[in-house]
Amino acid sequence: MLVAVALAVALNTACEKPVAVEPPPLEVYVATVVQQDVPVYLDLVGQTSGFQDVEIRARVEGFLEAVAFREGSLVRKGDRLYEIDRKPLEALLAGARADQATAQARLEKARNDVATRLANAERMALQIVEDAKAKATDEGAKIVAQAQAEAQQEATKAREALRDQVAALAVKGAEQILRREVSPAVHAELLNRLQTEL
Repeated sequence: MLVAVALAVALNTACEKPVAVEPPPLEVYVATVVQQDVPVYLDLVGQTSGFQDVEIRARVEGFLEAVAFREGSLVRKGDRLYEIDRKPLEALLAGARADQATAQARLEKARNDVATRLANAERMALQIVEDAKAKATDEGAKIVAQAQAEAQQEATKAREALRDQVAALAVKGAEQILRREVSPAVHAELLNRLQTEL
């Protein structure tokens, strides 16, 4: 019986409707009305372009160190726009100057070699002439002429050998140009100097 009473009380409370709770009043902001002119703003989507669009290409590669203009400012033809890091370019210049100095030293050495070999060839030719004069007998004139011809041949051979060496130097210089050790202008100057001295 006690169970029946508890069950009846539980069913009775479950069927009752809950009491509605009133929400708090809404918060409202108040401002004073003032009469005044208000600017009208108009937001539009658009696209602009310059009077003249110019493509900017760098003549050399490098890292930018400075920008010499402001975005949107007016620039004229010839104005400096950017500054590129000088260090790599100065290193290339120093390398080219070192190559030029090396080529100049090679030219001086080649000149000295040519002068030494020419002097030796002339000395040999004179020695042949002197030997021929010493051996001269009644056919002295004939022997002297023959010695002079031999001397001329030796001098010609010596000059041809020197020209062959100059040609070899030209080939070597061309190979250095291909390997970018010497510039074509330096190589041409060296060859011109050698050919004028021969």
